[in-house]
Amino acid sequence: MNEQRVGGVIFFVFCALYLFFATDITVTSESTFSARTFPYILGVMGCIVSLLLIVLPSIQKTIALTQLKWSAVFAMCLAMLVYAFLLSRIGFIIATILFLNTCFIIMRERKWRHMFYTSFSLTCIFWLLLTQVLNIYLAPGSWWMG
Repeated sequence: MNEQRVGGVIFFVFCALYLFFATDITVTSESTFSARTFPYILGVMGCIVSLLLIVLPSIQKTIALTQLKWSAVFAMCLAMLVYAFLLSRIGFIIATILFLNTCFIIMRERKWRHMFYTSFSLTCIFWLLLTQVLNIYLAPGSWWMG
């Protein structure tokens, strides 16, 4: 087992759970594109990519599971939990920028300017896509609403 396959297994479990919980999203209309469509697409694509990571040959050497950097895995999971907690409180844009920068720091990225520009631009593009193109309402956060 190498890092690529372990990552693929963890990613597959996460995507399968995401896909499972996407079935709980209530849909009010029978249109082709609904609130479930994007989560289904993300879940299926994530499962496919993770299966490719598991099945395809890797050039990495096999290592013991104890040699993996489990602290980074747990730190990323904790960052996701904090992101989920902050999302409804400080809003999508600020919470996502903080989450992405935290993930960069966990992955030991040290180019601060690139971290900020990447997180800011990806967040703004994704926010525009969700709110302006897909007409999905993203609440600004309870701290800003009063």
